[in-house]
Parts: sequence; C-alpha cells; structure tokens
Amino acid sequence: MIISKENDDILVKLIFSKNGKGRFCPKRLKTLSQEQSQYFKTRFSDSFSDRETALRIKYHIDIRPVCETCGKPVKMNIRLGVNSPK
Repeated sequence: MIISKENDDILVKLIFSKNGKGRFCPKRLKTLSQEQSQYFKTRFSDSFSDRETALRIKYHIDIRPVCETCGKPVKMNIRLGVNSPK
C-alpha cells in the first residue's frame, strides 16, 4: 500500500470502533490483511506504540510532537492534548 490519505482513512475505519469515530481497538489489528498490517507497522518509524500510530493516522499527525522546551518526545493523549515529558 502506498502512503496516502485514502489508505489512512481505510485503516481508521477498520481499527477504530463506530466505523472510525470511536475508540482504538487493538484487537482489530489482528483482522487486517497482511498488506494492511505491513502498512500500519511501517507508517511511522518513530512511533512508540500501536496506539500512538493509530492516533497519528486518525488525526493526520505526520510529524511526532516534541516538547517545545526540552525537545524530547511527548506522550500522545488526544483527549487531554499532548503532555510534556516528565
């Protein structure tokens, strides 16, 4: 699969509940085809977890957020915003 918004939208509908509008469902990763699974695993080389990769795909965050003060990667928390490293 080629990296594109269309392919990202397909994945979002498959791995999030409520047809892409709900929560991330890690169990749904097992239902992806081999090609979709490979695309998901290689979409972002700098993600720390499947959840982070899924959220970055859903919210179109191509560049991993970093702390403006210290430059360290920050923890992804979409509901609360992005948290600064401790």
